[in-house]
Amino acid sequence: MSFLRAFVAVLLSSALAAPWPTAKRDPGQWARDTLYHEVCEVHHDDTIPRNKSIINWGVKAKTSPTRYLKPHPKPFGKDVAKWQKAFFDAASDASSGEDSDFDFDEHLSEPELEPLHKGAPTAITHFYPKPVAADDKDGQLKQENYMRSLKRLVDAGDQLVVYAPPEVASKIISWRSEADGLLVISDYANIWDFPNNKYQQKNFEQVQPALFAKFDGYMPSSLWRPQPWYNDPFLSAVYNAKAAVIWEAVLRNPFGSTQFAYVDAGLLGKPAPRDTRGREWGMVMDNGLLVKDKLAKGIDHIDDRGVLVAQYADAPAGLMSPCWSKPTRTWACKHFVASVMAGSAVRMLEMSVKLMKTVDDMDANGVYSGREEFVMSFVAARYPGTVFSIPETDIPKKYKLTTWTPMKVAFTSDGDPTATIDPVKDLFCKAG
Repeated sequence: MSFLRAFVAVLLSSALAAPWPTAKRDPGQWARDTLYHEVCEVHHDDTIPRNKSIINWGVKAKTSPTRYLKPHPKPFGKDVAKWQKAFFDAASDASSGEDSDFDFDEHLSEPELEPLHKGAPTAITHFYPKPVAADDKDGQLKQENYMRSLKRLVDAGDQLVVYAPPEVASKIISWRSEADGLLVISDYANIWDFPNNKYQQKNFEQVQPALFAKFDGYMPSSLWRPQPWYNDPFLSAVYNAKAAVIWEAVLRNPFGSTQFAYVDAGLLGKPAPRDTRGREWGMVMDNGLLVKDKLAKGIDHIDDRGVLVAQYADAPAGLMSPCWSKPTRTWACKHFVASVMAGSAVRMLEMSVKLMKTVDDMDANGVYSGREEFVMSFVAARYPGTVFSIPETDIPKKYKLTTWTPMKVAFTSDGDPTATIDPVKDLFCKAG
């Protein structure tokens, strides 16, 4: 029986490689006959490798995460070390091949830094301010607001790893002692230094804006239209760096955590929920962003099969939409917000690699990759059953907000980490 299942798995993995539609293939027909079938009808088949994309476009990317990522010499935990070894062993272009003496069995069993308490989850973020001119008052104000949000995140008291340039790192350390569950890493002087950004500057500054300019098919008044400010090379690099930050922080794991949450540095900004005393983000400042056992509850709820992410209220594009098969309509594949991504150590590492690999493949096939929302949708479809989302819901009156993203507070004292859906089953394969 096991031989039969293995044989079927091989057949499926070779059959489930849907190339991007070509001039000879109608994109709509491709979406109906190929994409919908592959994602919706077989995603529950447990013979499909969970980390093998079931959607592969026609042009092979010239690079890959195994080429530009470096293995960590001593990751924390035996399971993580084992995962890292399997990841690099599976690729012929792995960067570790440059060092034949690299020992993948090496790992730490004790954390390098004292955790806040046993089992405390670790929050991960990065903050690289966009350069603004001295006379750009609006730009200066935005930077000040982001710094206030970052300070709230630091002051919330969660176990936290922050990546920032040296000038920002010094400010963070002045707000909170690094002896108190905080590690600030300033190894990367600017946003283009991250390994998955080093080769991307021309792409984000020239190629992606040109693809953005070709978007069509939307009404000028539509909510789901590409906003001009989306088209920003620096912001594209900031979004792209999230995957590298997760990769490095989880492998290093300075506090020995088993659970992690990537959170945007501006997460605790406006609009802000108020507590019963009227304080903005009061529930976070009192109890933290990652309350004990809340993240574990969310991970258990999805049986540790993937990561938890935030979802827009009205994600319009099911797998019949042309956004999946027509590059000029990619803007409509806008389902998720990458402001929070949470899961266990191995699942977060898997997610970081899936994000990088998907960007590389989108770039190779002329699909716009400059915004995380569009990339996240393709990740969820390519690796079904590994991304779970918490949708926007009606706003609780006590928060007095006009917009609402429950994922922001899912792991706080007020949140519900189990309000999750499987977007493939509950969103992609239902919407038209």
